[in-house]
Amino acid sequence: MKIVKKILIVFVVVALLGTIAGTVGILNIRSVVNADTVAYKENISDLSYVNNAIDLFQKTELNAVKLFTTEDAAQQKKYIADIDKLILQVDDFLQSHEANMKNDVDNQLIEKLNTQWIEYKLNLNKAVNYLKVGQRQEAADLINGKVAVVGEAVQQSFADIFVSAKENAETRIQGNMRVADTSSRQIGIIMCLTIVISIILGNISARSVSRPIEKITTITNELALGNINIELDVEANPEIGDLGHSFALILQILKTLSSEITELSQSIINGDIKARADVDKFHGDYKAILT
Repeated sequence: MKIVKKILIVFVVVALLGTIAGTVGILNIRSVVNADTVAYKENISDLSYVNNAIDLFQKTELNAVKLFTTEDAAQQKKYIADIDKLILQVDDFLQSHEANMKNDVDNQLIEKLNTQWIEYKLNLNKAVNYLKVGQRQEAADLINGKVAVVGEAVQQSFADIFVSAKENAETRIQGNMRVADTSSRQIGIIMCLTIVISIILGNISARSVSRPIEKITTITNELALGNINIELDVEANPEIGDLGHSFALILQILKTLSSEITELSQSIINGDIKARADVDKFHGDYKAILT
């Protein structure tokens, strides 16, 4: 294989390794981005649902307190409307949170909360109905009794769900960090392999270039010293290509020239002064040497 081809192959292999490293890096980056997106949708939004539901529930309790401490009919009507609106909003956020449930623990917590929330709404509605018909004492007893007890249970269930959602968020964030770490390690390993393989291939390529040149340099030095009885196996050293063939041709010409001069000298020594070399075998200055 010629030197140029070997160098081209080295460049192609290095380019392919670089492409693989880049592709793996892009895929890993995408996986991290996707994981972050999922973490945001499943964790941040879920915590937001729970926080909003807790805030709305606390506003519901506050409006209930205001409702049963005022005797202004207009204010009572306003508070009742606000309570109904807040309850609907809490229902919406609880449904959104329930849609994101991922494990049995979350399902159990939301089922418990839903049961308590339904009981809370029923008792609060019952107290409001007492108030509407003028039974303030019955309404007050219900608010300070059953509604308060169930309200505390609802508040605790909200707190439990928030803690669970936060733990889920932390678990998923740790999972994303592991994905990022794995991606970094994979990219690092591939880059290291690329560097190592590039060095190995570069070394092999450099040797394939230097060894034939060293061989030709040795032959050139031998020629300079007058030694033409050397062999250059072009077929065994295909890397030297045309240069090797040229040196082989020069060696052959020099050997033939030396042989002709030796034969011509021997003929003259033997008294054949008319002997001539076969000049047709040579061209240029080589031919002039024998004429």
